[in-house]
Amino acid sequence: MLKKLLLFLVIALNLTGCLPKPASNSVPLEDVPLQAAGVWENNLYVYGPHDTLNLTIDERGKISNLVWRGNSLAYMLFDKNYVGSLWISVDMQPPFLLVNALDTLYPVNFTPDGQLLYAMANPNTSRSESTYVVDLFTIEPEIGAVPTLIGSFRNDEMGMGCGGGSSLPTDWQHWAEVGFGGQSLVLQMTDQGIVHSLDCVGEHTGLLDLETGRDVELGENFAIATLSPDGTTLAGRIWNRTSGISAQLVTVDLMTLELQTFATVGVPDQVTWSADGASLFYSVHQMLDTMIPMTADERAALRDWQTALLGASPSATDDPIGGFPLFAVGIHRFNLASGDDTRIYQGGEDAFSIGRMVALADKDVLVFSQIPNLQDWIAALAAGRFDPNGPTNTHQEQIETVPVSVFALNLHTQRVTTINVDVNLYTPNRLVMPSSLPANP
Repeated sequence: MLKKLLLFLVIALNLTGCLPKPASNSVPLEDVPLQAAGVWENNLYVYGPHDTLNLTIDERGKISNLVWRGNSLAYMLFDKNYVGSLWISVDMQPPFLLVNALDTLYPVNFTPDGQLLYAMANPNTSRSESTYVVDLFTIEPEIGAVPTLIGSFRNDEMGMGCGGGSSLPTDWQHWAEVGFGGQSLVLQMTDQGIVHSLDCVGEHTGLLDLETGRDVELGENFAIATLSPDGTTLAGRIWNRTSGISAQLVTVDLMTLELQTFATVGVPDQVTWSADGASLFYSVHQMLDTMIPMTADERAALRDWQTALLGASPSATDDPIGGFPLFAVGIHRFNLASGDDTRIYQGGEDAFSIGRMVALADKDVLVFSQIPNLQDWIAALAAGRFDPNGPTNTHQEQIETVPVSVFALNLHTQRVTTINVDVNLYTPNRLVMPSSLPANP
């Protein structure tokens, strides 16, 4: 299980040279999707080329797991106790509740025939057990629809929450974009069965045959599984425990269950398919030896923060927890046939990590999100804008210092343009949609 408290995963990648950096210029229509959903200030929005539709107002809870199918947008909503509910908006109308009291952290997904697939803990399974049964259901995206139980599987350590955490808003934002600990849980129906995570943090993946009930683990430590455009192959990464904390790019053929590993220039962090299925895009996240520069006031503020947080009492000459590192952040394109590995994007010194990545089928474009590093958080802490260890919850104030930005990378010209700033879970609709949205209800 991954646990992080002021710890950073060190992965190796040599990033040199000069590649395009994000620029705050206007977005050419040919570089961006015509329609996408996203979350701003905990409400759900749909962004069109010329207007924006606010689908929820004063939402109470945390929105997660946006997924499109045509003009339908489904998502999950978690309350403060991490109990979820499943909602859907059809034809850009106000969302309605489909399923309440979802008690696992599995995502929701559309099935090939347009139903919604979701998971619930079996009611006869005790929460105290280390392994318990997860039931799978499908439901039509209609008001009053009744769910259908389609199968079950056993899961190791799939409790409410995984333990661990972080005191840094960069981690909060990264995990909100891609999943706790940097790994999303998986739940998806394929022609060969249900692909699903086997543990709490998504480090293992299984394939459930709905006809026989047989559940097979795919590889070993296979994580962040993503399905190819033709639905036949999974791609992701495998953690190599024998050589330290490192990862390899892999694919799994769902018909034969054959796993293939690939040698890459960088160590994969997040992985997604190209629109034609011929290549994989993977992001890198390398901690550098260089630290974020700090003033004397910033060092003093961080020293006080560290003392209150960890109970440590560093001397006046000590750096607080050694300072905070800069990161080398980038995106590579890996050709599955030739093995060519090309770096197509490199972030600046203000980048902490790449979040979500989506290749658009109708455009030669990769849409991705990026989380900034802690420079503004450090400055705000020193300026007294918030006290993370005080009696008042300052989560929102801290989050505001590391807003997620969304970029469009033209894969032909490698031009990078800004789509939006301060929006989470930006999810393009892969279908070309009408050029305007309905008026806000």
